[in-house]
Amino acid sequence: MKPDLARLVACQALLGSAMTVLVSITALASKPIAPGVAWITLPVSLQFIGLLLATTPASLLMARVGRRNGFLVGAGLGAAAGVAGAFAMVQESFLALCVASLLAGAANAFGQYYRFAAQEVVEAPQRARALGWVMFGGVVAAFLGPQASIIGRDLMSVAFEGAYLLMALMFVVSMVLLWGLQAGQGELPPKGGRDLSALIRDPVLIVAVIAGVTSYSVMALLMNVTTLAMDRLGFEFAQVGIVIQWHVVAMFGPSFITGSLMTRFGTRAVMLVGALMYLGCSILAQIGQGYWDFVIALILLGAGWNFLFLGATRSVGEALAPSERARGQALNETLVFGFTAMAVLFAGPLEGWLGWQSLNIVMLVPLALVVVLIAWIRPQPQPA
Repeated sequence: MKPDLARLVACQALLGSAMTVLVSITALASKPIAPGVAWITLPVSLQFIGLLLATTPASLLMARVGRRNGFLVGAGLGAAAGVAGAFAMVQESFLALCVASLLAGAANAFGQYYRFAAQEVVEAPQRARALGWVMFGGVVAAFLGPQASIIGRDLMSVAFEGAYLLMALMFVVSMVLLWGLQAGQGELPPKGGRDLSALIRDPVLIVAVIAGVTSYSVMALLMNVTTLAMDRLGFEFAQVGIVIQWHVVAMFGPSFITGSLMTRFGTRAVMLVGALMYLGCSILAQIGQGYWDFVIALILLGAGWNFLFLGATRSVGEALAPSERARGQALNETLVFGFTAMAVLFAGPLEGWLGWQSLNIVMLVPLALVVVLIAWIRPQPQPA
């Protein structure tokens, strides 16, 4: 493995671990210092808002200063987020916790480009394998992140202070690794193609975007309310961490075969199987609320996200000509993370109002819409 690729894989693993720590602790850390129940998931939502706001600026910055310097900026934001989170715990400052979450989201936006940089540091025949290695970083994060949150919860005198400091340390290590990165600057996208007004009238692209928005929003909402539901039901924090751990494993683990499955059976078939996995999660939520019910339900939720979201991502690519990718992908990312931020923002109030079981039923409504659209709208030839 080339040194640059190894650095990117390691940084992807550290980024995923840091984000998993946030998922595991933010809602619980917010609970005792939030102004009210409705505010508990605001810091979680701000992670997605930070991601949304920084995605395009991160790309533009790296086009000017190169991947290495851009990634260093992102890792620096992540380290600052960890320090701000620890400060928030010590000072019991809800505002500082919100700032920490916003900074962490911005750091995550920069990290989203690791998978693109991985393709730039290898020859064309090795790019698929490079992407596979980067996705493997997500599997490593599934084990490292939850364990860091469990250890960090009581590492310092104030609950969760240590977890945020460990998160900051992960980004500092990333900065050390990135210092030696040799990856060059990204190329400007070609000109031409359909404008934005024409793109939003393409039914295939619309279905792909709706599928991506739904898969990510529903997954993020249910993943975050899981910590609140399990806490309300009296589960130990370590049990919550293990449930999130296996959920993240299921999110990234299938990635090595998802592409092959789409090639063999078609993107639409894989997306429909993903939707069925979401249904399985909902069914398990109705059957019981024991520890293993949560474990298996969250595994199905993670695998369903992998199939449906990666299928939607591929569908977006298939609907766009090379000259349209920059604005088409920007539109997709903006909508996906915008709706996800809103979903997580209302996650706390919805869980408190509906409860874990009823909320799982309600989430089937948008998924049913996606299934109908996938079955109804047929793929069109890729634009020239």
